[in-house]
Amino acid sequence: MKVTIDRKRHILKAFTWRAVASITTFIIGWCVTGDVKLGMTVGIFDVIIKLILYYGHERIWYRSKFGIGHKTDMHMHMPTLTKGSNICMVCGKEH
Repeated sequence: MKVTIDRKRHILKAFTWRAVASITTFIIGWCVTGDVKLGMTVGIFDVIIKLILYYGHERIWYRSKFGIGHKTDMHMHMPTLTKGSNICMVCGKEH
């Protein structure tokens, strides 16, 4: 069974992460400059630029096969006692 992941999931993750990260950037900008408007301006640019970059980064990693393995069966194969047979006693398939 192949697992599919809708691109909407990536988009939603990008928005929720950007909210957390941009609020942090706004607070830091405000604290450093002492100017709320300047902090908000930095926060707004942060949202736009990094949202686009994050989505692209996520899509690149989604296409990558790095670190992904596939398991064929979830049980330990147990051959039958019949000489020359490769039939598994658990699933009944030939392995």
